[in-house]
Amino acid sequence: MTRTETDSTSELIGLATQGSWRIVNDDVMGGRSDSNFAVADGRAVFEGNLSPDNGGGFASVRADLSAAPSPDTVAVVIRVRGDGKRYQFRVRTSEQRDGPAYKYEFSTTKGEWTTVRLPLAEFELSFRGRLIPDAPVIDAGRIRQVGFLIADRQWGRFRLEVESIRVEGGS
Repeated sequence: MTRTETDSTSELIGLATQGSWRIVNDDVMGGRSDSNFAVADGRAVFEGNLSPDNGGGFASVRADLSAAPSPDTVAVVIRVRGDGKRYQFRVRTSEQRDGPAYKYEFSTTKGEWTTVRLPLAEFELSFRGRLIPDAPVIDAGRIRQVGFLIADRQWGRFRLEVESIRVEGGS
C-alpha cells in the first residue's frame, strides 16, 4: 500500500491490473444480467445491463488483495463517477470466494465525481442477499477481497467509473 504526503489514506488495491478483477453476474444462477470491467488511463469502468429475466438481478466485479490492509484501518475511501444508481462496495474476510460479504451501499450522482467514505463499522454482513444478524464488525486485517455490486431491481444499463480505492487509518 502506498501512502501519499497530502492525505491520510493509502491505496488498498490498484486499478491498473485488469486481470486481477473478475466478473460474477447472476448467470451463475440462470440470470441474464451482463457486465464488463475495463481499465484505461488509470481508471476502471464497471458497466453492463441488469436484467430481471430468469430470476436474475445482480452484476458484480471483485478482486483478491495481495495483502490485507492494516488492522487499524477505519474506513475505505473510494472515488467514483456514477449514473445516479445505488451500488454496494463489498469486502470478504475469508479465502472462500463465494462466502458471506460485508457490504456498504452508496448512491451516485449522474456524471459527477464523488469521494465516498465508507466506515468499516457501518458495513453489514450478508450472504446471497440476506443480512446476517448480530455479525461482528469487520476485522480490517482479515480483508482478502474487494468488489462492487449492483442489484435491488435497478433494471437496465449501468455504469460506474472508479478512480481509486483507498483505506484510511493504519500505517
